[in-house]
Amino acid sequence: MSYVQLKTDRLVLRPFSEADGSEFFAIQSDPEIQKFLHGTSDEQESLDHLHEFIEALRRDGHGLLALTLVETDELIGYGGFLRSDVGSGEELQVLVGVLPNWRKQGFAAEALAALLRWAHIDLSQRRVLAVARADNKASLSLLSKAGATLVGERPYKWPYEPVELVYEFVSPVHDA
Repeated sequence: MSYVQLKTDRLVLRPFSEADGSEFFAIQSDPEIQKFLHGTSDEQESLDHLHEFIEALRRDGHGLLALTLVETDELIGYGGFLRSDVGSGEELQVLVGVLPNWRKQGFAAEALAALLRWAHIDLSQRRVLAVARADNKASLSLLSKAGATLVGERPYKWPYEPVELVYEFVSPVHDA
């Protein structure tokens, strides 16, 4: 797999490296990331996740990328794709997580747009899924503004939690 790097006006999305361990743990241990994106407060578990993401990108040609600022190279979050656990499991599922100091500044939307271009054009994905808990107002707003279409819902993993809503992005490139 070739080196992946996506650029926007303010962000560079690049592969994670071993050197990102402490910053990755800061993302994974953020309470919002833990609640909505299954982060962890265990440093070793976070490091194991990091290694899994690095290997998945090498192996599959897609995975999670580090969101860094163009100006300073500061790591402010992550975004990318996992193989979806919805439907056939053939689609990619997009996710974006941004650290608290960088939220509400449009970085998640900027990263999502770059990721969707990557999926639809470079990875030839006609359809990309997104899953958000019904109580995750920030993600629901982001998905709505980005043009996602609600296609279903499913119970959350634990019965006392809200349902998860399933959205899709369909590529205009493949509609012709």
